[in-house]
Amino acid sequence: MRVGGPYKITATFVGYKDQELNDVYLNLGQKTPINFTLSESSTSLDAVTISANANSALNAKRTGSSTNISSDQLKSLPSISRSVQDYTRLTPSSDGGNSFGGRNTQFNNFSLDGTIFNNPFGLDAPTVGGQSNAQPVSLDAIEQVQVAIAPYDITQAGFTGASVTLITVILITMGQETTI
Repeated sequence: MRVGGPYKITATFVGYKDQELNDVYLNLGQKTPINFTLSESSTSLDAVTISANANSALNAKRTGSSTNISSDQLKSLPSISRSVQDYTRLTPSSDGGNSFGGRNTQFNNFSLDGTIFNNPFGLDAPTVGGQSNAQPVSLDAIEQVQVAIAPYDITQAGFTGASVTLITVILITMGQETTI
């Protein structure tokens, strides 16, 4: 804490009376031990009611733990290395790159527009250009990214870390579809 004061210190715990200490000043380089002795107190807690819609937790639209990164996020969030790893780190179980849930990156499943890039032999990174650290597709061509950690959709299988799915942008020009 910063030197000076006055500070107000309050000790609280359920079932005990709060205790407060006012006008505490801290000096540079000195420890300030503060001891509290809380006395028991009875507290009446109100009832807690929990309610939920039957379809809110499990329904056909939910297929497990995943992070979806939209095209708006891809356009607005900063990218240091101009790679998908700059965005897959938004997944809470990511270590900041391509390792998810503590698993080695070799156990992930990468798919680009439905084409799967698994690494069954563990020889290099599972994405195209993995040995040369090249990006398989330009970041500007990616429309959405999904990182699925624990899907219970039977169509997503063959990995133990995460399934990273990339979808590229499709442009409509003169009535013809062109994929970037």
